[in-house]
Amino acid sequence: QEASLRLQPDIVIATPGRLIDHIHNSPTFTLQNIEILVLDEADR
Repeated sequence: QEASLRLQPDIVIATPGRLIDHIHNSPTFTLQNIEILVLDEADR
């Protein structure tokens, strides 16, 4: 997953927990250029 994020994809689909994990543990992953962020936890 981290290797795929290095390619700077246009769309990333992740649970909020997994997204937080990548923010904290993947040095190349950043939310700096995010224009739109959609979080869906309606099933909880």
